[in-house]
Amino acid sequence: MLAVLLIGHGASLQNYIYGISSDPLSFIWCLAWWPHALLHHLDPLHASLVWQPDGLDLVWTTCVPFLALAAAPLTLLAGPMVSYNVLTTLAPLLAAISAYALCLYITRNRAAAFCGGLAYGFSSYEMAEALEHLNLDFTAFVPAMVLVVLARLDDHLSRFTAAALFALALAAEFYTSIEVALTSLVFGGLTWGLAVALCRERRARLLRLVPDGLFAGGLALPLLAPFLWDMLTKSRLSVVPPGWSIVTSAHVFNQLVTTPANVLYVPGMKMGASGLFGLLPQRDFITGLPLLLVIILFWRERRKEPAGKLVLYLLLILVVASLGPQLWVGDVFTGVVMPWALALHLPLLGGALPGRFALYVSLVLAVILAGWVASARSNRRAIAAGLACAVTLAPPHPVTPAPYEAFFRPGRVEAVLGPRARLLVLPRIDETMGGLWQISDFWQAENDFGFAQVTGHFGFPPITAMAHEAVREMAFGRFSPHFAIDVAELCQATKTQYVVAGPSTPPDMVAGLRALGWASRQVDDVTVFTVPAAP
Repeated sequence: MLAVLLIGHGASLQNYIYGISSDPLSFIWCLAWWPHALLHHLDPLHASLVWQPDGLDLVWTTCVPFLALAAAPLTLLAGPMVSYNVLTTLAPLLAAISAYALCLYITRNRAAAFCGGLAYGFSSYEMAEALEHLNLDFTAFVPAMVLVVLARLDDHLSRFTAAALFALALAAEFYTSIEVALTSLVFGGLTWGLAVALCRERRARLLRLVPDGLFAGGLALPLLAPFLWDMLTKSRLSVVPPGWSIVTSAHVFNQLVTTPANVLYVPGMKMGASGLFGLLPQRDFITGLPLLLVIILFWRERRKEPAGKLVLYLLLILVVASLGPQLWVGDVFTGVVMPWALALHLPLLGGALPGRFALYVSLVLAVILAGWVASARSNRRAIAAGLACAVTLAPPHPVTPAPYEAFFRPGRVEAVLGPRARLLVLPRIDETMGGLWQISDFWQAENDFGFAQVTGHFGFPPITAMAHEAVREMAFGRFSPHFAIDVAELCQATKTQYVVAGPSTPPDMVAGLRALGWASRQVDDVTVFTVPAAP
């Protein structure tokens, strides 16, 4: 019920997108693409209908194949936007249930486990990522993997059962978010190393986990093979800029203070314009004073116990790592070098975004909170823990009206322009968020992939596409006075047939294209420009 109240709060599944920005549109596209590709015998790993003429290899994108296939029946029945909204609503609920099971195993106390599940499933990280990142807010697999390891450590699971369950959970996480799957293994290994050093009485059993882990890896390898093969044999054409880990770091003040502006973007709320490159640090890492007080109380009671030392040291390491390679203080970039700078040049891990380590901080906090509650016989601590969680609980999420356009309804584009027409769809002004947003992915999914497009929104554009000035302008929202000429160059290079301007496309863009002298016509609610054939 809490997930429904916070995420959708009664908004129509078919008329609103639960979240903000253009990122949910790419996830809606992915949820539609996987069942479409399989039903039409297309290679699902290569999206041939975006970033034409080359297409896009999806293995390095946030294409959520596990969630897309799990939700495929609902997608085929009700559409990908309904699936997106349902998955976004389920994500915190399932995360809370998973963390509840983990905390119940550790504490054997239902009230304590409930508090831990609440702290993890409805953490500031979860609520912030639920605004726009389906791959990052679906975090139920991480506590599940920890639970399997602990059950194996206590001999409650055989080696084969534990390895099989861990391999399945890891594969599900990998096919939801490669980044989370990788960092969960890294921080899991770090936790294991700390445990070996601190928990001497359990060292033999901890060392036994090494062959167990290798066995689990062997079982997981065939499950991950389709993606791993593409990663090893094909070049990565879409990369994260080197400085991105800096602007996606947590900042210190969020450890002490929480406001709605920290957790959510509220339309009309001034977020500030300072920061590196005009960008601000991540706002999904919030502790708040009440939870800090719980940490202090836990430290006073359990700091001499090996398990207490383990979680406290781990919490400290994760917090420092989440601050990124260089320090933010509030919205001010200080340039002070932090320990995570050492990881920037490591393969794969160097591309991880530090602010997202708040996922693991929230899980450790959940365990600490549950342990603190379970250490007392009365219910007073459970009440206090619930209030501590409520302080950082996000207000109801904003929802965005679905950007339906009559021209992109199923079959309409094909009827007007012919099958598989190659389009460049111009960005439009978003009245809710402000600025220009690429909506073409949503329209392509809405149209049931009846046309191809020469752009797309799947993170940063492919390196080959970035060679075109118009692509860079649309990707970063910085348009030059000769944008129309840049569009013409892009269209000639990609053999684009039509340029489509929607009703919310900036008038100066439309005027610039008209100045090129291209033939145009009004169809439904869009303007269609016909690109002249190359001389």
